[in-house]
Amino acid sequence: MRSVIANYLSRDGFTTMEAGSVADGIKWLKDEFDVVVTDIRLPDASGNELVGAIKARWPATQVIVITGLQDTQVATEALNAGADRYLFKPFGMPELHAHLVDALGRRDRIMAERTEKHLLTTEARARAEQAREAVLKGARALVRAVEVRDPYTREHSERVARYARILAAALDESAELLDPDALKLACELHDVGKIGVPDAILNKVGRLTTAEFSQVRKHPRTGSRILEPLLEHATVLAVVAWHHERWDGAGYPDGLAGDTIPLAARVVADALDAMTSDRAYRPARAWEEALQ
Repeated sequence: MRSVIANYLSRDGFTTMEAGSVADGIKWLKDEFDVVVTDIRLPDASGNELVGAIKARWPATQVIVITGLQDTQVATEALNAGADRYLFKPFGMPELHAHLVDALGRRDRIMAERTEKHLLTTEARARAEQAREAVLKGARALVRAVEVRDPYTREHSERVARYARILAAALDESAELLDPDALKLACELHDVGKIGVPDAILNKVGRLTTAEFSQVRKHPRTGSRILEPLLEHATVLAVVAWHHERWDGAGYPDGLAGDTIPLAARVVADALDAMTSDRAYRPARAWEEALQ
């Protein structure tokens, strides 16, 4: 696998070095690299040891960890060790390429800020913007795919964005806590995780079974997994991950309650619009009833 990745990247114009173990990888750290790609499960030690060593020696080096979908806890531990993003197996080389472009853009920003303080070079700015646009293009393509399968989603996102703007303006007139542009993007992407929900469940006429509702409840975490390695935006990621949490702690996926729910996720009034919209399985509630 390491050789396949290295050969692909070499043909794509990257200069690569390979290490077959954590010990060999640590030896390479006498030099600074732009990006390190490593599996978590390695023969001689945990990949987290390599991640920790990289970040201790070269904090600006971007680290992409590769792990199996079943190892989400392992991926979380890698992020805690300092990894910048993760990639679930199986993945395609274009997906890896997109991660690398994004990582290089982030590293450029870090290095430029270090040497030029707050002024990015023209080249770095162009690379960072190119990486961001590539990521957003891919994310929006997924949203469009959801909208084709569930026509309710597009109008829903637009209405939720409108409510969010009203609430944000009332709570944060100076826009110090909530960036309006970030909030708009968050509303656009908040249901991206529904790409993983089967059509038969999305468009079912009648109440969902417990098993079907369990599938629906996965979409915030699915969306978060899709976007976390790609977007460095706390507002967007908070909304995608936690727009179904509830003030009383009875929401999902993490059961957050009260002020532990990020403000951006609270102003994205997903539930208000859901209740006041006709759905395949029930009619809309009256506006006043929904407000209550």
